[in-house]
Amino acid sequence: MEIYVIRHGQTKLNKENKFNGRIDEPLTDEGFVQARKVSLNLPDDINHICSSSMIRAKQTAETINKKFNIPITLYKEIIEVDAGINNGTVWDTALKEKYRLMDYDFKPKGESFLEVKDRVSRFLKDIKDNYADRKVLIVTHGGIIRMINYLAKGSPLGDIKNVSFYTFNI
Repeated sequence: MEIYVIRHGQTKLNKENKFNGRIDEPLTDEGFVQARKVSLNLPDDINHICSSSMIRAKQTAETINKKFNIPITLYKEIIEVDAGINNGTVWDTALKEKYRLMDYDFKPKGESFLEVKDRVSRFLKDIKDNYADRKVLIVTHGGIIRMINYLAKGSPLGDIKNVSFYTFNI
C-alpha cells in the first residue's frame, strides 16, 4: 500500500531551532502559508487524511483539506516523540544526532525508540486494515516520519523540513 506523509507546518519552537516534542503549540502564520502552498502540489487522488492529534499537525491537515474536503481521522499513535526533559530545548549536536539515527531513549520522563516503534507499527497496521483501498495522506511530525521510513526502508532519514512530503510503500 502506498501512503503519502507530510510534516506539519512551522511553529514558534521550529523557528527558534528548538525541539517541539510533546509541547502542543499551534502553527505560526508562516506555517499556515506553508500548508496552503504544499496543498497545491499534492496528488489530486488523495481521499482520506490521517493526522496526529497535536494542534500543529491538525491545523496543517485542516488547511490542506481546504483543497480536498475529505474526511480527517485524528490519531494519537502518530503524535511526536516524547523527548522528556528535552521537549522545548534547543537542538544541540548530540541530541540531533541521536534523534536522526533513531538511537534515543528519553526515559524516564519520555519515550524510548522501541515504544515509538510499537505505536507507529500499530498505526500502520490500522491504516493497512482500514484504508487499503484509499489514497491516504498522513500529517505528522519529524520523529514519526523517521520511524515510518525506518519501518518501510530500514534506514535513517536526514533533515525533515516543515511540510516535507514523502511517499512510502507499507
